[in-house]
This record gives sequence, C-alpha cells and structure tokens, in this order.
Amino acid sequence: MESGFALNPHETELIGGQAKLLFDDLRSRLNLREAIRLGPRVDSFADILTLDTKWQALSPQAAPAMAEDILRLTASEQLAAWQARQEGLVTEAMVINNLGTLVAMSRLTSDYWQGDEPKFQQMADGSGRTLYLSPIRYDTSTRRFQVIASTPILSAETGKLEGVLAVGLDVEEALSRLDRN
Repeated sequence: MESGFALNPHETELIGGQAKLLFDDLRSRLNLREAIRLGPRVDSFADILTLDTKWQALSPQAAPAMAEDILRLTASEQLAAWQARQEGLVTEAMVINNLGTLVAMSRLTSDYWQGDEPKFQQMADGSGRTLYLSPIRYDTSTRRFQVIASTPILSAETGKLEGVLAVGLDVEEALSRLDRN
C-alpha cells in the first residue's frame, strides 16, 4: 500500500502529542547537532544517489558498508538504546542532515537518502512547520503499520535547517497506549 490511509483528526492530535513528547525526550538524551556534525556527509548529489542505489539493492538482506559505519556511530547506538526503551512504540529512529542523508539510525533502513520523502521535505520546505505526521503505511523494513513523525533540527545561531529528526511509531501500539491513558 503506497499511499496509506489517514488518522482521524482526534487520533492525529493525540499521536502528534505523543510524538512531541518522544522528540523532547530524545533531544534531552542526544546531542542532535553533534550527531549531524559527526555523521557522514556526502555533498555530491550524484554520489548520494549512487550510495542510495547500492544501499537499496543490499538492504534489508545485508547492510551496505556505509550503513554499518553509521550503525557503529555513538548517536546510532544511543538511538537504538532509546528505541528499545520505548517497548514497541517506536519502530525506528533516525537523524537526517540538511542534504536529506542519514547520519544516525537506530536500525538498518531501506534507503540512505531521505531527501525525497515527506518526512524530510515537509521540514525543509521553509514553512516553519515543527511537526509532520505521515499517513498510516505498512513499512516493509519494520514490518509494521506505522506513522512517521518528524521535526526539524534548527541552528541555534541562524535558525536554518541543520537536519531532521524522524521516528516511526507503531500505530496500533500508539493508539493502544492512548486508549489506556
């Protein structure tokens, strides 16, 4: 299912609130700007697309060399540990730089370049939006129906986009937790 289906307005509000709490928690535990600074940076768009093609061809059966390098970064290890503490709510977490490429991830993703996806584009469009929630989709890499939430990482000095923080939320788990509260 490529297009997904939508949450109703009440569910969107509740899951958006849940995502904001998760983002606040992550920001308090992880230095996002340092993760971007220490992560890999490929400035040539042709090189980005070449790496992305190789990544997609290998993933999820094997981790491309760059993916292995990213997974060994401290920020990726911190994301993985944070995700594990969420007990099934979070299916994946990633830090994306301002070029749309991964610099940290909690688990192997299906592609390297996130710049062509709404989770990045909605934050990079200059609108000043602080939260994006995707429609519900089945994600083959996590094998879950999920909603992707993303938020910008802005420069403290200039206010310009340095990157994007994105998490996948297992929609059944998220709604179930909201029902229990």
